[in-house]
Amino acid sequence: ALLHRAATESDTAAFACLVARHQARIIGFAARFFGGDRDAGMDIAQDTFVRVWENRAAYVGKGKLVPYLLRVAYNR
Repeated sequence: ALLHRAATESDTAAFACLVARHQARIIGFAARFFGGDRDAGMDIAQDTFVRVWENRAAYVGKGKLVPYLLRVAYNR
């Protein structure tokens, strides 16, 4: 619902809530690829959420959000 609101209404508050809800998981996931480097994980997480924001309309209704976020982070 948050991503839908962000995509259809450009609701930045909804997107901020989505980021707050999933940021720690994405940081931890990404940091593991850099030997536990949290700063690198934070950079990847930020890039991930920027990418999701830029492409938010294309994703709406295409499945579960967390696997999508993890895939975007992995690709970054």
